[in-house]
Amino acid sequence: MWFDYDYWMGDGSHRPIDSYEAIDELIKNPEKSAKNLVDEIIPIMNQYGYTDLDVDLETLRVATTDEQVAFTSFLKIVSQSVKNAGYGLTICLPVS
Repeated sequence: MWFDYDYWMGDGSHRPIDSYEAIDELIKNPEKSAKNLVDEIIPIMNQYGYTDLDVDLETLRVATTDEQVAFTSFLKIVSQSVKNAGYGLTICLPVS
């Protein structure tokens, strides 16, 4: 069983947003965004017995080098934290 947490913002708030806006928000401070996500998600995963976290990106755009570095940093932190807690991580990307 995996857990897909839609509409999560890097500041800990939740609201309907598009994927571009969500990524723009989290790459402003990838370390803080990753920590906020993990701090909020791990207890929920523990409580409900989820085994994996799915980062599902519905739409993508061309990113600058700095944006790519920041997003990669975010994913590395989330990945290591989720693995340290005993969970798996999947990342879904659109193919076109």
